[in-house]
Amino acid sequence: MPNYQEQQIVGTRWRRCHRVEINNPYALATKGIIFHEAEHTLLGDGTTIEKGAGFIHEPFDDPAKTFPLRNPETDEVIPGMTMTYMDVYVALYSLYRALADRRDNPPAS
Repeated sequence: MPNYQEQQIVGTRWRRCHRVEINNPYALATKGIIFHEAEHTLLGDGTTIEKGAGFIHEPFDDPAKTFPLRNPETDEVIPGMTMTYMDVYVALYSLYRALADRRDNPPAS
């Protein structure tokens, strides 16, 4: 039995992170990060389909652990550039504090 309105299609598929969750418990639990992924399909007619595609969980159990930095425009590894997990933690904490300070002390108008 044929499928109703069946058509051959052309498209492109890729995976990307669409949400990041940071777990920063106060107690003895391990801090960590979760990258939620989505799979995107771009059909030949311009329609985009997005569906959940799992996640990556990484505990923050070794602040000295490093990873290579990548150019977000090209995905190429930037030669010689790395960052530690502690660098990420410091950057996120600093961003949080800057935003909280801006919220709590808005500039006088």
